[in-house]
Amino acid sequence: MTDRLHEPQWLRYMVIGIFATIALAPLSMHGCGPEWARWDAAQARHYFRAGETEDALYQLRTAARKSPRDPMVKLTLATSLIEDNQPKEGLRLANEVLEVYPTNGAAMQVKANSQQRMGNFEGGLETYLKYDSTLNVFVRRAESLNNIAYFRGLAKKDLHLAKRDIEDTIANTAACPWDGGQGIDLPYRATVVASLVGRCCDLQETILPVLSQLIDELADATSQRRKSLSKSVYDQAQDDFRGFKRNANDINLQRLKLRKLEKSLAALLTCRALLHQDLGNLRQCQSDREWVVRFGLDADEIAADFPPEKATVLELLTASTYLDTRGFVMSRLPWVKESELESMPRSQQNFNGSYESAIRDLNVAILCSRVWLKSFESREYNLHNSVEFFEDKPTVIKNAKRTIAVLLNHRMELHLRRGDSDLAEIDEKEICEYGFEPGPELF
Repeated sequence: MTDRLHEPQWLRYMVIGIFATIALAPLSMHGCGPEWARWDAAQARHYFRAGETEDALYQLRTAARKSPRDPMVKLTLATSLIEDNQPKEGLRLANEVLEVYPTNGAAMQVKANSQQRMGNFEGGLETYLKYDSTLNVFVRRAESLNNIAYFRGLAKKDLHLAKRDIEDTIANTAACPWDGGQGIDLPYRATVVASLVGRCCDLQETILPVLSQLIDELADATSQRRKSLSKSVYDQAQDDFRGFKRNANDINLQRLKLRKLEKSLAALLTCRALLHQDLGNLRQCQSDREWVVRFGLDADEIAADFPPEKATVLELLTASTYLDTRGFVMSRLPWVKESELESMPRSQQNFNGSYESAIRDLNVAILCSRVWLKSFESREYNLHNSVEFFEDKPTVIKNAKRTIAVLLNHRMELHLRRGDSDLAEIDEKEICEYGFEPGPELF
């Protein structure tokens, strides 16, 4: 799943046990050896789609018996067994493949997933690190760094390295063309994408609370940055020429940071104006448009630069995956205030997290996952029709619900650590409504 057809973000979803049918796709390309084994595997795919898991596993076991030397059949069966809460048998099959093919990357990933599902988080981390060491620099891309960070978070081991890796992953995520090259931070960019797709799915009311919270945070950060810049300019004016020259670079840097915040805020305000327009809240819409003008920008021009929904829908998964990992890792690090964290040297930042950053990341990750699910359930399913991978709508919806439950579980743990039992209870209730049991086993 590292080829461009499926996009790098899918690998993390394999890590947390999602999309049981992913491993079935290669069967149509690689075959199962004998024709009858290939037919059994095709039948298994059909049964999985129909929700008949027992029949699907029976067909896969039959295919494995008929073609015992084919590693793809064994790994497909192992992946499906993991999804069926039989990770021990999945581990056995992965080990059988590794006995014959010690460097088989797919087998190492399946083994790591099996160990993870069995609660052996350190073993899963060790196996995945071994797999990662076999990748060259061109293959070891964002998804691998993300996976390692998540494995470390589960194992509660080397969390400073986990944070380093996920921060690098997010920093290296290509900026969207519409952000004007400003490098708008991922939580804000992802919220824009969620807003664009969500408008097609009648999710305006769901998006507005998260969007408004981010706008309030950014407005406060922008105000603080502007005050800081004004003070620096005033102090510089009182200094001599040598001090003026020495502080010029710092002031220019502050100006760039302020402009980045203003453009991020303007993008979010433009999204909120569009949502209010959809809902007929014309006064609120006009208020947000006027706010954008204060930054010397135009909401119509910003909206015109936004890409069409079909061009952004897959970004929901990238954002949800990476932001969840960072929020999850942050939730397990020692906490300091976000302002203190930002002022620390990078090397020291890796050993600390903040509640403010963690909750922001998890809130946006959950929002993106909700919009992703709704995009399949709504009349706008044609957003995905051009993507062959998403032909199996019922399975995707089922697994998307599990994803949301996992992310809610991460946020529930964050609330509990903070002492917000009421908020934790809300997340716990929703997890149960999705049909899952809250707790450390849900990941």
